[in-house]
Amino acid sequence: MKIKPVEISSEIVYDNDFIYLQSMCSYQYHKIQSLEEQIKNLAATNCYLIRLSARNKEELEIANKLRKKYEREDFVFVADTHFDASITALAIESGFKKVRINPGNMDKKMLESLAKSAKDRQCTVRIGINGGSCREKLGNNFSIQDIVNLFKEYIEPFEKINHEKIVLSAKFSDYNLCARVNESLSDCFFYPIHLGVTEAGGLIRSTVHHTIFLQKMCKKKIGSTLRVSMTGDPLTEIEIGNQILKAIGKYKGIEVISCPTCGRTWGDLTFYLNDFQERIKDIEYSILKRNKMPQKPIKIAIMGCEVNGPGEASDADAGISLTKNGAIFFENGNIIDKIKKEQISDFLCNYLKSHLSY
Repeated sequence: MKIKPVEISSEIVYDNDFIYLQSMCSYQYHKIQSLEEQIKNLAATNCYLIRLSARNKEELEIANKLRKKYEREDFVFVADTHFDASITALAIESGFKKVRINPGNMDKKMLESLAKSAKDRQCTVRIGINGGSCREKLGNNFSIQDIVNLFKEYIEPFEKINHEKIVLSAKFSDYNLCARVNESLSDCFFYPIHLGVTEAGGLIRSTVHHTIFLQKMCKKKIGSTLRVSMTGDPLTEIEIGNQILKAIGKYKGIEVISCPTCGRTWGDLTFYLNDFQERIKDIEYSILKRNKMPQKPIKIAIMGCEVNGPGEASDADAGISLTKNGAIFFENGNIIDKIKKEQISDFLCNYLKSHLSY
């Protein structure tokens, strides 16, 4: 179903055409310096929304101070209050543009009161459920239709007063179930959908599960925002999200390809690859924005010997191949220059800067 756009800020408008990456801070408030550093690091990426938990008034007060200090039109803070409706109401009154709630933890009167507060302040509400809250409400043998009916129940207080700034979120650790539920939500409602697999585990497991899940979703044009949940650094969530969205064609950025190396490799290719990828992070973060993406991806090849480059990498826009005494730089399969190994990252970065606007 075609969704009704929901405006979070002047730079963030949920629709069917773009998926906004988001993450959640992992430090507790007593580690305020680490927390602020994490926020600043995420603000330097193409993370559009950052979620902060707030279990009580004291935590909400700190969260609100951080919001006022760091929030931008393209970097919006979301209050995650979860259990306490009174804290959610305070977050809305404090000026948060978006809050995340699980109505399974609230009674109907609380939800009606929150809906009114959200409408009065034009605050977007993410209505989220997960496997745990479904089982608590529906028992262990629930159907997808049961989940849809649950959302109808939760959405009713908002629709009753014509507050349509709603985002739906249904997360499960089973990515197949997650996909089927989100497909049903997309068929039944015109609200934007937040995507993600919960309890996805560490880096490798989460990456695999989210890739399969997102491929299913993007084929059906489902999803306006995404968090690649994993146990680890929130920055990694953004990096993996970028890679997945590029791989399935939702983002257009810098594609870095490299050979698996063999006995012919003239040097430490892993070092040159990692050095280059680290160097281009800021460049890529700046172009992976809704209005700044290039028309098509730019493919850069980093190859270990003359066999793989430029021959095997002739479809790359540009790249290097290691040689016995240095490296060759090539464009579109044609050798352009011979360079020193220590010049590799500089040469490739300069190429990108001359071919991108950011």
